[in-house]
Amino acid sequence: MDFSVGGGGFRSQHVEECPDIGPVCDSVAVAPYQHDLEIVTGDLALGVRYGFAPGFGLEALVAWRVNRQEITFRTLEGAPFTPDPPDVHHADRTLSGFADPWLLVAYGKHAGAWAWGARAGASFPVGSTVEDPFALGDLGVPHEHVQLGSGTVQPMVGLGMNRGFDGWTATLAGIARFGVATNGHGYRPGDQVIARAFATSALGVPRATFALGPTLFHETSETWQGHVASEGNLGRTDLYAEGRATWTPPGWGAALGGELRVPLWSEATGAQVDVPVSFRLWLSTTFGESTP
Repeated sequence: MDFSVGGGGFRSQHVEECPDIGPVCDSVAVAPYQHDLEIVTGDLALGVRYGFAPGFGLEALVAWRVNRQEITFRTLEGAPFTPDPPDVHHADRTLSGFADPWLLVAYGKHAGAWAWGARAGASFPVGSTVEDPFALGDLGVPHEHVQLGSGTVQPMVGLGMNRGFDGWTATLAGIARFGVATNGHGYRPGDQVIARAFATSALGVPRATFALGPTLFHETSETWQGHVASEGNLGRTDLYAEGRATWTPPGWGAALGGELRVPLWSEATGAQVDVPVSFRLWLSTTFGESTP
Protein backbone atom coordinates (compact mmCIF):
# COMPACT_ATOMS: atom_id res chain seq x y z
CA MET A 1 0.00 0.00 0.00
CA ASP A 2 1.31 3.46 -0.97
CA PHE A 3 0.19 6.79 0.45
CA SER A 4 1.54 9.66 -1.65
CA VAL A 5 1.32 13.39 -2.23
CA GLY A 6 2.45 15.05 -5.44
CA GLY A 7 1.98 18.13 -7.54
CA GLY A 8 3.31 20.70 -9.96
CA GLY A 9 2.79 24.17 -11.36
CA PHE A 10 1.67 25.13 -14.87
CA ARG A 11 1.57 28.38 -16.81
CA SER A 12 -0.17 29.38 -20.03
CA GLN A 13 0.14 32.71 -21.81
CA HIS A 14 -1.87 33.52 -24.91
CA VAL A 15 -3.62 36.40 -26.67
CA GLU A 16 -7.43 36.48 -26.66
CA GLU A 17 -9.17 38.41 -29.42
CA CYS A 18 -12.45 38.61 -31.31
CA PRO A 19 -14.40 36.52 -32.15
CA ASP A 20 -13.12 34.16 -29.38
CA ILE A 21 -13.75 36.79 -26.69
CA GLY A 22 -17.48 36.12 -27.14
CA PRO A 23 -20.69 37.51 -28.64
CA VAL A 24 -19.90 40.97 -27.22
CA CYS A 25 -17.64 41.29 -30.28
CA ASP A 26 -20.79 41.60 -32.42
CA SER A 27 -21.69 44.96 -30.86
CA VAL A 28 -18.54 46.38 -29.23
CA ALA A 29 -15.00 46.82 -30.52
CA VAL A 30 -12.86 44.84 -28.03
CA ALA A 31 -9.09 45.18 -28.33
CA PRO A 32 -7.02 41.97 -28.07
CA TYR A 33 -5.42 41.29 -24.67
CA GLN A 34 -3.21 38.68 -23.03
CA HIS A 35 -4.23 35.89 -20.66
CA ASP A 36 -1.49 35.00 -18.14
CA LEU A 37 -2.80 31.87 -16.44
CA GLU A 38 -1.06 30.10 -13.54
CA ILE A 39 -2.29 26.73 -12.27
CA VAL A 40 -1.05 24.72 -9.27
CA THR A 41 -2.34 21.17 -8.94
CA GLY A 42 -1.76 18.49 -6.32
CA ASP A 43 -2.89 14.92 -5.63
CA LEU A 44 -3.30 13.06 -2.37
CA ALA A 45 -3.35 9.41 -3.48
CA LEU A 46 -3.77 5.94 -2.06
CA GLY A 47 -2.44 2.99 -4.06
CA VAL A 48 -3.20 -0.60 -3.06
CA ARG A 49 -1.72 -3.82 -4.47
CA TYR A 50 -3.07 -7.26 -3.52
CA GLY A 51 -1.68 -10.61 -4.65
CA PHE A 52 -4.46 -13.17 -5.03
CA ALA A 53 -2.63 -16.03 -6.83
CA PRO A 54 0.96 -16.90 -7.81
CA GLY A 55 2.05 -14.19 -10.25
CA PHE A 56 -1.31 -12.38 -10.20
CA GLY A 57 -2.43 -9.30 -8.36
CA LEU A 58 -4.88 -6.40 -8.26
CA GLU A 59 -3.79 -2.75 -8.32
CA ALA A 60 -6.06 0.15 -7.37
CA LEU A 61 -5.41 3.89 -7.21
CA VAL A 62 -7.69 6.54 -5.68
CA ALA A 63 -6.70 10.23 -5.63
CA TRP A 64 -8.12 13.46 -4.18
CA ARG A 65 -7.13 16.36 -6.44
CA VAL A 66 -6.84 20.08 -5.76
CA ASN A 67 -6.50 22.56 -8.64
CA ARG A 68 -5.86 26.27 -8.02
CA GLN A 69 -6.05 28.77 -10.89
CA GLU A 70 -5.04 32.44 -10.89
CA ILE A 71 -5.46 34.67 -13.92
CA THR A 72 -3.83 38.01 -14.75
CA PHE A 73 -5.06 39.99 -17.75
CA ARG A 74 -2.58 42.23 -19.56
CA THR A 75 -2.56 44.57 -22.51
CA LEU A 76 -0.49 43.55 -25.51
CA GLU A 77 2.21 45.84 -24.08
CA GLY A 78 2.24 43.80 -20.85
CA ALA A 79 0.44 46.17 -18.47
CA PRO A 80 -2.14 44.58 -16.09
CA PHE A 81 -5.73 45.64 -16.70
CA THR A 82 -9.34 44.60 -16.08
CA PRO A 83 -11.31 43.54 -19.17
CA ASP A 84 -14.52 45.45 -19.86
CA PRO A 85 -16.81 43.62 -20.38
CA PRO A 86 -15.56 40.97 -17.89
CA ASP A 87 -13.76 37.95 -19.35
CA VAL A 88 -15.86 34.76 -19.38
CA HIS A 89 -13.03 32.27 -19.97
CA HIS A 90 -10.98 32.38 -16.75
CA ALA A 91 -11.29 33.47 -13.12
CA ASP A 92 -9.41 32.96 -9.87
CA ARG A 93 -10.79 29.78 -8.30
CA THR A 94 -9.98 26.50 -6.51
CA LEU A 95 -11.39 23.11 -7.54
CA SER A 96 -11.14 19.95 -5.43
CA GLY A 97 -12.55 16.45 -5.53
CA PHE A 98 -11.82 12.85 -6.46
CA ALA A 99 -10.09 12.11 -9.75
CA ASP A 100 -11.09 9.03 -11.76
CA PRO A 101 -9.83 5.92 -9.86
CA TRP A 102 -8.00 3.01 -11.51
CA LEU A 103 -8.42 -0.74 -11.09
CA LEU A 104 -5.99 -3.10 -12.85
CA VAL A 105 -5.25 -6.82 -12.94
CA ALA A 106 -1.48 -7.49 -13.02
CA TYR A 107 0.61 -10.53 -13.93
CA GLY A 108 4.35 -10.95 -13.47
CA LYS A 109 6.94 -13.66 -14.00
CA HIS A 110 10.67 -14.18 -13.28
CA ALA A 111 13.06 -16.15 -15.46
CA GLY A 112 16.66 -16.01 -14.26
CA ALA A 113 17.94 -12.43 -14.38
CA TRP A 114 14.87 -11.36 -16.35
CA ALA A 115 11.41 -10.35 -15.13
CA TRP A 116 8.39 -9.14 -17.05
CA GLY A 117 4.82 -8.17 -16.35
CA ALA A 118 1.57 -6.89 -17.82
CA ARG A 119 -1.41 -4.96 -16.47
CA ALA A 120 -4.91 -4.37 -17.82
CA GLY A 121 -7.97 -2.64 -16.47
CA ALA A 122 -9.66 0.74 -16.61
CA SER A 123 -10.26 4.07 -14.96
CA PHE A 124 -13.82 4.81 -13.88
CA PRO A 125 -15.93 7.99 -14.17
CA VAL A 126 -15.93 9.37 -10.63
CA GLY A 127 -14.24 12.76 -11.07
CA SER A 128 -16.32 15.85 -11.85
CA THR A 129 -16.84 16.99 -15.46
CA VAL A 130 -18.03 20.23 -17.07
CA GLU A 131 -20.37 21.36 -19.81
CA ASP A 132 -18.85 22.12 -23.20
CA PRO A 133 -16.75 25.23 -22.43
CA PHE A 134 -16.47 26.20 -26.09
CA ALA A 135 -20.25 26.20 -26.60
CA LEU A 136 -20.69 28.26 -23.42
CA GLY A 137 -17.94 30.64 -24.51
CA ASP A 138 -19.69 31.20 -27.83
CA LEU A 139 -22.77 32.25 -25.83
CA GLY A 140 -20.75 34.60 -23.63
CA VAL A 141 -21.42 32.49 -20.51
CA PRO A 142 -18.70 32.04 -17.82
CA HIS A 143 -17.36 28.48 -17.93
CA GLU A 144 -14.71 26.07 -16.70
CA HIS A 145 -12.14 24.14 -18.77
CA VAL A 146 -10.53 22.00 -16.04
CA GLN A 147 -12.13 18.64 -15.28
CA LEU A 148 -11.25 16.23 -12.47
CA GLY A 149 -12.52 13.26 -14.48
CA SER A 150 -13.41 12.20 -18.01
CA GLY A 151 -17.02 11.11 -17.49
CA THR A 152 -16.34 7.78 -19.24
CA VAL A 153 -14.70 4.42 -18.58
CA GLN A 154 -11.19 4.44 -20.07
CA PRO A 155 -9.42 1.12 -20.78
CA MET A 156 -5.81 0.86 -19.58
CA VAL A 157 -2.95 -1.50 -20.44
CA GLY A 158 0.64 -1.64 -19.24
CA LEU A 159 3.79 -3.63 -20.02
CA GLY A 160 7.16 -3.81 -18.31
CA MET A 161 10.37 -5.79 -18.18
CA ASN A 162 13.66 -5.62 -16.32
CA ARG A 163 17.01 -7.36 -16.14
CA GLY A 164 19.26 -7.62 -13.15
CA PHE A 165 22.99 -6.97 -13.45
CA ASP A 166 25.77 -6.90 -10.88
CA GLY A 167 24.58 -4.25 -8.43
CA TRP A 168 21.91 -2.63 -10.57
CA THR A 169 18.75 -3.30 -12.62
CA ALA A 170 17.61 -1.97 -16.01
CA THR A 171 13.87 -1.46 -16.51
CA LEU A 172 11.55 -0.58 -19.41
CA ALA A 173 7.91 0.11 -18.59
CA GLY A 174 4.89 1.80 -20.09
CA ILE A 175 1.19 2.31 -19.48
CA ALA A 176 -1.56 3.66 -21.75
CA ARG A 177 -5.07 4.96 -21.09
CA PHE A 178 -7.46 5.25 -24.04
CA GLY A 179 -10.34 7.62 -24.73
CA VAL A 180 -12.87 5.35 -26.43
CA ALA A 181 -16.20 6.99 -25.53
CA THR A 182 -17.89 10.39 -25.37
CA ASN A 183 -19.47 11.58 -22.12
CA GLY A 184 -22.87 13.23 -21.63
CA HIS A 185 -21.44 16.72 -22.26
CA GLY A 186 -19.98 15.73 -25.64
CA TYR A 187 -16.40 15.36 -24.36
CA ARG A 188 -14.09 12.56 -25.46
CA PRO A 189 -10.62 12.42 -23.86
CA GLY A 190 -7.48 11.84 -25.85
CA ASP A 191 -5.29 8.76 -25.53
CA GLN A 192 -2.40 8.98 -23.03
CA VAL A 193 0.85 6.99 -23.07
CA ILE A 194 3.68 7.13 -20.50
CA ALA A 195 6.90 5.21 -21.20
CA ARG A 196 9.92 4.99 -18.88
CA ALA A 197 13.46 3.60 -19.07
CA PHE A 198 15.51 3.71 -15.88
CA ALA A 199 18.40 2.15 -13.99
CA THR A 200 17.99 1.21 -10.33
CA SER A 201 20.74 0.66 -7.76
CA ALA A 202 21.36 0.93 -4.03
CA LEU A 203 24.61 2.80 -4.76
CA GLY A 204 26.08 1.22 -1.64
CA VAL A 205 23.53 2.85 0.69
CA PRO A 206 21.96 0.34 3.12
CA ARG A 207 18.17 -0.05 2.92
CA ALA A 208 17.94 2.38 -0.02
CA THR A 209 17.35 2.30 -3.77
CA PHE A 210 17.86 5.01 -6.40
CA ALA A 211 16.46 5.17 -9.94
CA LEU A 212 17.21 7.54 -12.80
CA GLY A 213 16.11 7.70 -16.43
CA PRO A 214 13.96 9.38 -19.09
CA THR A 215 10.16 9.47 -19.14
CA LEU A 216 8.15 10.13 -22.30
CA PHE A 217 4.53 11.35 -22.15
CA HIS A 218 2.30 11.53 -25.23
CA GLU A 219 -1.35 12.61 -25.42
CA THR A 220 -3.63 12.90 -28.44
CA SER A 221 -6.24 15.63 -28.87
CA GLU A 222 -9.49 15.73 -26.94
CA THR A 223 -12.73 16.40 -28.83
CA TRP A 224 -16.00 18.18 -28.03
CA GLN A 225 -19.15 17.20 -29.93
CA GLY A 226 -16.91 15.12 -32.20
CA HIS A 227 -14.68 18.05 -33.19
CA VAL A 228 -11.20 19.21 -32.20
CA ALA A 229 -11.56 22.67 -30.64
CA SER A 230 -9.41 25.72 -31.37
CA GLU A 231 -7.73 25.53 -27.95
CA GLY A 232 -7.47 23.26 -24.92
CA ASN A 233 -5.73 19.91 -25.14
CA LEU A 234 -4.87 19.59 -28.84
CA GLY A 235 -2.18 16.92 -28.36
CA ARG A 236 1.35 17.05 -26.99
CA THR A 237 4.55 15.08 -26.39
CA ASP A 238 6.86 15.75 -23.42
CA LEU A 239 10.24 14.31 -22.43
CA TYR A 240 11.36 14.39 -18.78
CA ALA A 241 14.36 13.39 -16.71
CA GLU A 242 13.05 11.46 -13.72
CA GLY A 243 14.80 10.53 -10.50
CA ARG A 244 13.50 8.43 -7.60
CA ALA A 245 14.81 7.42 -4.21
CA THR A 246 13.40 5.11 -1.49
CA TRP A 247 14.69 4.37 1.99
CA THR A 248 13.44 2.05 4.71
CA PRO A 249 14.48 3.40 8.14
CA PRO A 250 15.78 0.74 10.56
CA GLY A 251 12.98 -0.73 12.60
CA TRP A 252 10.29 0.62 10.30
CA GLY A 253 7.80 -1.56 8.50
CA ALA A 254 7.45 1.09 5.82
CA ALA A 255 9.57 2.79 3.17
CA LEU A 256 9.87 6.51 2.45
CA GLY A 257 10.16 7.61 -1.18
CA GLY A 258 10.48 10.65 -3.36
CA GLU A 259 10.34 11.42 -7.09
CA LEU A 260 11.37 14.48 -9.08
CA ARG A 261 10.45 14.96 -12.76
CA VAL A 262 12.22 17.74 -14.73
CA PRO A 263 11.14 18.71 -18.28
CA LEU A 264 13.74 18.35 -21.05
CA TRP A 265 11.74 18.88 -24.24
CA SER A 266 8.14 19.52 -25.25
CA GLU A 267 6.11 19.77 -28.45
CA ALA A 268 2.47 20.86 -28.21
CA THR A 269 -0.21 21.80 -30.72
CA GLY A 270 -1.67 25.26 -30.12
CA ALA A 271 -1.45 27.38 -26.96
CA GLN A 272 -1.13 24.96 -24.04
CA VAL A 273 0.29 25.07 -20.54
CA ASP A 274 4.06 24.97 -20.11
CA VAL A 275 5.55 21.69 -18.89
CA PRO A 276 6.22 21.92 -15.12
CA VAL A 277 8.75 20.51 -12.71
CA SER A 278 6.72 18.04 -10.63
CA PHE A 279 7.31 15.98 -7.51
CA ARG A 280 5.84 13.11 -5.54
CA LEU A 281 6.49 11.90 -1.97
CA TRP A 282 5.19 8.61 -0.62
CA LEU A 283 5.03 6.19 2.28
CA SER A 284 4.81 2.52 1.34
CA THR A 285 4.09 -0.49 3.53
CA THR A 286 3.13 -4.15 3.18
CA PHE A 287 0.51 -6.05 5.15
CA GLY A 288 0.59 -9.82 5.45
CA GLU A 289 2.64 -12.06 3.17
CA SER A 290 3.17 -11.14 -0.44
CA THR A 291 2.23 -13.56 -3.19
CA PRO A 292 5.19 -14.44 -5.47
